[in-house]
Amino acid sequence: MSRKYYAGYYTDTGDPTVWMLPHGNLMLVLMVFFMVLFAAVQMTPLEYLVAITGYAGESAKGDAKIKLQYSLTELNLAMELNEKLKGQTERIKVTKEEIRLVLRSPVLFDSGSAELKPSALGILNEISEQLKTIKNPVVVEGHTDNIPLSEGGVYRSNWELSAARAFSVIKYFIDKPGYSADSENIEEYASRFSAMGCAQWQPYNRNKTVRENNADEEGRAKSRRIEIIILRGEQK
Repeated sequence: MSRKYYAGYYTDTGDPTVWMLPHGNLMLVLMVFFMVLFAAVQMTPLEYLVAITGYAGESAKGDAKIKLQYSLTELNLAMELNEKLKGQTERIKVTKEEIRLVLRSPVLFDSGSAELKPSALGILNEISEQLKTIKNPVVVEGHTDNIPLSEGGVYRSNWELSAARAFSVIKYFIDKPGYSADSENIEEYASRFSAMGCAQWQPYNRNKTVRENNADEEGRAKSRRIEIIILRGEQK
């Protein structure tokens, strides 16, 4: 036992190694902190989110654990889509509320048409296979540029064209092999989908006006798109 003497009296300082416990805890915290920083630099934002959610799920209990585990399932789905559709999608955006997959309309449709191109079916097959692994509601949005449709065509307005394109995507998801009208799972599966026709009124860049988004051919090409939104944290 260590003792210190001060002008006629002494103080008992106890175990001289007692400082090692808080010091060790501090070093552990610092190590974890720098490991998190390293992971943040080395991983993509989506990979980092998956890692953090998985770690939180392991330490959680009860309902919180169940929610985190399903959240991890959603994030793994987003990672799978990101990997399988690399170079074929405009972007995949993940937020707390949704997973948003953006597809350029020229990849799926010819100009002025709502009939899916044969070359688009491979992309939609990959997405469909992933959608079957979860039970979340899915919204398919159709978007167009601001160029009016020519008279005499099948569709009288961009509203009709954008809605028809969204319905075409949903119909393919439901009618493709594996989910026929006679399937016992078709009702539950089909009820998850809804379609929206947005025409040009929800521009690609929400910080700019519709006119600014469609000021040149590049902007109009981005405006012509299909967005597939998987609503997170909701199951039908």
